[in-house]
Amino acid sequence: MMPLEPKITDACEKPSWVAYGRDLVIRFIDDRRGTTAMEYGIIAALISVAIVTTVLAIGVTLRDNLYTVISNAITKAAGG
Repeated sequence: MMPLEPKITDACEKPSWVAYGRDLVIRFIDDRRGTTAMEYGIIAALISVAIVTTVLAIGVTLRDNLYTVISNAITKAAGG
């Protein structure tokens, strides 16, 4: 068995940053580790967006309806 020797390359043959970036992106896309965690993260983000949207809509409705009723009642009670 021959011992493994490091491959000696010329300085001109070093991979460019573009090739390195391309290989990095390809490895990232092909990597399947942690996909479940990412899916749960996306689901949690969507649920939080839905909650925030609902709370804001309810808040506006409460402000418009409830505040107006209370304001009118106070004004009427104050004699104005």
